[in-house]
Amino acid sequence: MNIIQSRSDVERWTYREVVKRRHWWTVLGQWIAWWALVTAAFWLLGKVLDQPTSLIGCAASAVLVIAVGEFGDRLRRRWATIRTVKQRGHY
Repeated sequence: MNIIQSRSDVERWTYREVVKRRHWWTVLGQWIAWWALVTAAFWLLGKVLDQPTSLIGCAASAVLVIAVGEFGDRLRRRWATIRTVKQRGHY
């Protein structure tokens, strides 16, 4: 079953739905730019240090570093929230 069944469905999209879609593409674009920057940094660092590096290896390493960093950031935020709640006596 198609999500959009007719042209009238497209015309009925609300402003909020359009902004949500644009936000999704903006976030995806930022992730890709961040990944490309980290990949380039790893590749250039390998060249400067005269280490044999492949662009594919640098890209995979960049994904791993970004994923671990995001996981750590989420844990940090969660722990900060739990500490705040405990200090207020709500937990």
